[in-house]
Amino acid sequence: MPMARRRPSADAVLNTRTIAPAPRFDLIPEGLRLAVRRRGREIVGALLILAVLTSFLALGSWRVTDPSLSNATHAPVANLLGAPGAVVADLLVQLFGLASLAVLLPPLYCGWRLVTHRPFTHERMRVTFWILGVLGTTAFLSALPQPQSWPGLTGLGGALGDLFPRAMGVIRGLPWAPSTTSSPARPGC
Repeated sequence: MPMARRRPSADAVLNTRTIAPAPRFDLIPEGLRLAVRRRGREIVGALLILAVLTSFLALGSWRVTDPSLSNATHAPVANLLGAPGAVVADLLVQLFGLASLAVLLPPLYCGWRLVTHRPFTHERMRVTFWILGVLGTTAFLSALPQPQSWPGLTGLGGALGDLFPRAMGVIRGLPWAPSTTSSPARPGC
C-alpha cells in the first residue's frame, strides 16, 4: 500500500518562499530622505501657523454687519481679509462664540511643534481633550449672562454652547429650557 504524502507545514512553506522586499528608493541617500521629511514637516507646520494666524486676524476684524453666510447684505466688507475673512470669522463666532480661541490655539501649538521638530505623542488623547475642551469652554461661556454689548445673535458660547442649557432642560424634563444667554432683541442687530 502506498504511503500518503504528508503536506508540509505552513512554517516550512513560508521558510522556503522568499518575499521580495518593497522597493525602497535605494538611489536616494537616507540623509536626503530624512532632510526632505523634516522640511515637509516644517512646511506643514508653517502653513498651519499661517492659517491660524490668518483666522485670528479675521476674528479680530469681525463685524456683525459684514456680509457672510448668515448676513445677506450689500454693505461693504469691513474685515481686513475681505469677504473670505468675514465668512470664516462669522462661522467661528456663530458656532463657537468666544470659544473660538479654544478652537484655534491647539492647532497653533501643533504647528509650532512641527516647525521646531518636537515629537508628537498621545495624538488621540490630545485630539480627544481638544474636543472636550472646546465643548467645555462653549458650555461654560453659555452659562454666563450675555452682555448687552455682545453683537452676536447667539450667546457667548456660540450656537454650540447654546445647546447645553437646552440639553439640561430636556434632561430635567422641560421641553425647551429658557436659555441664560437669551436676551431681548436689540435694535440695530
